[in-house]
Amino acid sequence: MKPESLADATRTVWPERMKGWKARAGAGGEHPGTAGCRREEERGSVIVCRAHMLGCSGQSSSICGRAIVVPFGRAAKKADARLNATNNCRGRLQEVIWTKPHLLGIQDLSGEEILHILDLAASFKEVSTRSVKKVPALRGRVVVNLFFEASTRTSNSFALAAKRLSADTMSFTSSGSSVSKGETLIDTARNIEAMGVDAFVVRHSAAGAPHLLSKHLKCSVINAGDGCHEHPTQGLLDIFTIRETMGRIEGLRVAILGDIRHSRVARSNAWGLTKLGARVVFCGPPSLIPRDIREYMDVEISHDVDEVVETCDVLNCLRIQFERKAGNYFPSVREYAAIFGLNGERMKRARPGCIIMHPGPINRGIELTPELADGPRSVILRQVENGLAVRMAVLYLCVGALRGHAGAENRDEG
Repeated sequence: MKPESLADATRTVWPERMKGWKARAGAGGEHPGTAGCRREEERGSVIVCRAHMLGCSGQSSSICGRAIVVPFGRAAKKADARLNATNNCRGRLQEVIWTKPHLLGIQDLSGEEILHILDLAASFKEVSTRSVKKVPALRGRVVVNLFFEASTRTSNSFALAAKRLSADTMSFTSSGSSVSKGETLIDTARNIEAMGVDAFVVRHSAAGAPHLLSKHLKCSVINAGDGCHEHPTQGLLDIFTIRETMGRIEGLRVAILGDIRHSRVARSNAWGLTKLGARVVFCGPPSLIPRDIREYMDVEISHDVDEVVETCDVLNCLRIQFERKAGNYFPSVREYAAIFGLNGERMKRARPGCIIMHPGPINRGIELTPELADGPRSVILRQVENGLAVRMAVLYLCVGALRGHAGAENRDEG
């Protein structure tokens, strides 16, 4: 009997399917044939119809939550090619059990967990190529954007990612809210949570604000940027874009240029890239690179942009954060652009396959010139595109883990 829901599926065992899948997996990880159900996954010791996760597409391979997703037929060839190119695993699928209801920073993740998110994001990226760009993975769930800072890309990307997963969405901004009347962050979040919220996506100017909320709320909390601390989904989408473009992460030399002192993106990128085997170089004016950063991060420091351009595979430019008084750390914008900005003449020294990245928004003519931002080396718009898939993966995993914790607590109480 085919289960009607994911909850029903976890209580239903299909012995024939189990036996056939395990026999093939035990013989070296070969993909099953096309007979019977065409899209299946193994969840623990139970076979679950893949339709409950990705809408029965079957066009990609992923390792999702506690599930190993195995493609069939023509999709298997595409999945094998992606696995070989991006993770060098040559068809070997490793089970990863995701148990984290919150994503507060990349520093807290292992290398395997980072790859786990990237692999799942590769599956979700296919959803955006369909005529109907939606899957029922989070149907009936509520996701709230709780933003206390201005945002365009991140807020809209999270909102669209939640909608692609069929979740209901709400957006909160501090201006015009009870925060202006003196309400605290915790009270604001708890009042909104009482409306039946499953996940908060939080951006705040104070480092540690998402961590504080995670201790006071029962729903998932996802960090969308907290002060100068971390921006984990931006780091993940940057790593995803590098892996997709370059075919690997390990062994690459990645330069992060500009305002390191105030950049949460630089920290998230550095944590993630070093855990996956890349070498990271922070480059910028001495006044914009914290003196003690090498005491807690495995990075190189350089103040010579020309040397970095010649020796790196990826150049990730950071915005000068004038709203955080970053302009006070160098004499003038013109001098910064001349000494540390990327331009066409400087990029003539770059390696043939070197790519240019930027988390946005761009201060054109300061961090890099318009010709580079819109040129063939630029993958800036691809970063935005990949951000949607990465955030779909993060929402799916965190909300799914929250449901798992709730189920375990209910069983314990029973």
